[in-house]
Amino acid sequence: MTGSISSNTTTTSNNTSNPTNNHNNNGSNMFPTPTQLKVKVSFENNYVTLVVAMNISYQSLVDRIDAKLARFTNSAIGRGSIKLKYRDEDGDFVTIRSDEDIHMAFSDWREQQRSQLLQQGQLGEIQLFCQE
Repeated sequence: MTGSISSNTTTTSNNTSNPTNNHNNNGSNMFPTPTQLKVKVSFENNYVTLVVAMNISYQSLVDRIDAKLARFTNSAIGRGSIKLKYRDEDGDFVTIRSDEDIHMAFSDWREQQRSQLLQQGQLGEIQLFCQE
């Protein structure tokens, strides 16, 4: 099956009225750090989208992605038939296997976004990939 399947799922957080904090990890007001992030996951010729908290655990992210992928494939990250990856600043695919890895992917995304002006309240988007 080819095509696109898109579904937005919102994860609640303690700050639902404003999806950004005004401080980055250095305490600076120069770049708003979102508390939620739109995740677009590509698999073969399909993709799924979901909105997650920036502090989501690896297992929660995998469970949510696998539930969406189950709509059109038997492949699943949790069963080991595919791997979750992100593209780093050099364009290399990096496998995500842990909480630390997912937070590194989000951190790399934040660094790449520094060159773009994000309006406060705008939800950022990261692209992840499922590959065999």
